[in-house]
This record gives sequence, structure tokens and C-alpha cells, in this order.
Amino acid sequence: MSGYDPLGVSNVIRFPGADGDPIPAPLTVLAGGAEQRNNLIYAVGAAPSDTNGHIIAAETNNTDGIVSATYNARGGSGDESGVAFRIVDHRNFYDLVILSGGSLQMIAVIDGGFDHGGTFQILATHTIPSYSNTQDYEIGVRMEGDNLTIILDGADITTVTNDTFNTATMHGLKFGGTNTGFDNLFLPFAA
Repeated sequence: MSGYDPLGVSNVIRFPGADGDPIPAPLTVLAGGAEQRNNLIYAVGAAPSDTNGHIIAAETNNTDGIVSATYNARGGSGDESGVAFRIVDHRNFYDLVILSGGSLQMIAVIDGGFDHGGTFQILATHTIPSYSNTQDYEIGVRMEGDNLTIILDGADITTVTNDTFNTATMHGLKFGGTNTGFDNLFLPFAA
């Protein structure tokens, strides 16, 4: 999905800045910190104490569309990092993350998640065949009303129905730690 552009407009955000440069507009940090390094985006610093990871996002004015990114664990555990979508705030959002060992999970994080006084709901799980923590993966989700479809390397994996955050229009990335790097962040900006 790298470079995927169904609206015919540039919806892909790259990270070509110098090492240590801040994240580019229109992205903003909702929780934690992030910087550009080696042409990727990484989380920096300690994770916030009141939510489930570092969150960066942009207001897109769209509830529907595709959110995707090129993910690489850079030899680490995967850090429970991935795309975040339909973000209400840094404590209420969906994420699609890769866990250690290559399990891809779609989760509704509510009030900061289980470890932070709230709850979470696992909506879907998929094991990535022959997962390698040094390989690039294109992970994403297609949002169509209450239907949320997991996309892996351009292929639809499974669709779930959930309406918890179906009016939220911020989308971006979620980092569970500082090892994972991302590139080619595709967001559904209004045309």
C-alpha cells in the first residue's frame, strides 16, 4: 500500500528529515514523543503514564478511508506498535498493532486501556505467516462506517464490526516502545 492514493491526492506522509528532527505537519503528538531518524519516525522518551503508548496523529476530517504505514520492528519485539485510527484523544482510540512473534491485533483502547485504569477490547487477531522482526510490513485498516477491515501487505485479512469510535476523524501511529520505525504513513485526508 506504500504510495496508495485512491483519491488522487497526496495522502502519504514520509519522514526524510535529519536525525532528531520533529515530526512533520500535519502530524501532532497526542501522547509521549516522536522524532525522525534514518528516514523513519520513532517514538522517543518514556511512554506516558496515563495511556497505552506514544500517539501521533493528524486531523483528517474523515471517519472513513484507509490508514496504513510501513512497519519494521528493527530487530526488536514489535513493541505493540502500529497504526492508530478513529482517535478521540490519547486515551480513546482503535489501534492495529503487531505484537512480539508476529501477532497482528486490532484493539479498541478505552479510557487508557487496561493498565491505565480503563479497558480494551480485542476485535481481531491474525498471525503473520513467517514473521520476521527485521522485515517491512504494510499494515493498515479500511474504515467503512462500522466495518473495520485489517489490511496486511495489500491484502484484506478480516473485517469486524464495531461502532465505539465511529465518529472520530484523527488517525496516525501508536508506539508501544522506541524500537519500531515507520514510513509511508497514509491518511484519509478529505479531498
